[in-house]
Amino acid sequence: MENNIKFTIITASYNYENYIKEAIESVLNQTYPNWEMLVIDDGSKDNSVNIVNEYCQKDERIKLLQHENGCNKGLAETIQLGIKNANANWIVFLESDDSLTPDYLEKKLAFIISNPKTEFIFSDNNIIGSKEKIEAYEDYKVRQQKRYLKPDFHKNQTKYMKKFNIIPTFSCVALKKEIMENINFNSPVRAALDYYLWLQLSKKTKFLYLDEKLTNWRRHEGSYITTHKEKGFKAARFEYEKFKITANSCEKLLLPIFYLKYIITGLRKTLFKFNLKRKTLTILGKEINF
Repeated sequence: MENNIKFTIITASYNYENYIKEAIESVLNQTYPNWEMLVIDDGSKDNSVNIVNEYCQKDERIKLLQHENGCNKGLAETIQLGIKNANANWIVFLESDDSLTPDYLEKKLAFIISNPKTEFIFSDNNIIGSKEKIEAYEDYKVRQQKRYLKPDFHKNQTKYMKKFNIIPTFSCVALKKEIMENINFNSPVRAALDYYLWLQLSKKTKFLYLDEKLTNWRRHEGSYITTHKEKGFKAARFEYEKFKITANSCEKLLLPIFYLKYIITGLRKTLFKFNLKRKTLTILGKEINF
């Protein structure tokens, strides 16, 4: 398929020597050739850098970037360094422990051509890795896909995002570089960076869903995002709502009300919880069937 659209694939890498080869090979195996891959190493202490350098020598489309003096700066600054150096208008995120199917870029390109106004595409995933993690995600995945396919999904995407992260992984997202301008990367919890970014972008553009499994998403205990995931989501939601209010000087008077609302909501969830699926009500830790 001939087209002049070029993709920059951004891979943040930190101590994933066991997986980085598979990630790079999946890019080399793409059926669509107009791409560059920026692997941004975040101060790895293992053999990751040497592995990436070997691939850079084999294919000039692959480039290694590092922070000054090989420092560890964290995921936010690492991704920003990649975006800053991206030469393409379309960015694809690929985590260093994931991989792409060979037709990932070709399918995303066809989708862009069919939907010329789109700026943000996310797609389905093949889940690999820990059996326990895979099974735990399956029910969630089914519920999410029902939302993606609803006619009013775009209208409600920000509402959904305020409740949970509707984008399963960085590695399923392709977006236009320009929509990342003026986005706040200062997530209150590092592990929830993706969620914090998508919250903001959900107000800027439509999230279009491509119902094809184009990413091999590895679920395992050692993954960066898994660490303190739920805590990260809660903190990111809180920070985002606070940011929205304080960003507008006319609404600063609402800030105390916002804090009070957040505290009351937290207390309510602590005091009692409904579980409609199990038909239970939990009050102060005691579960009652109904």
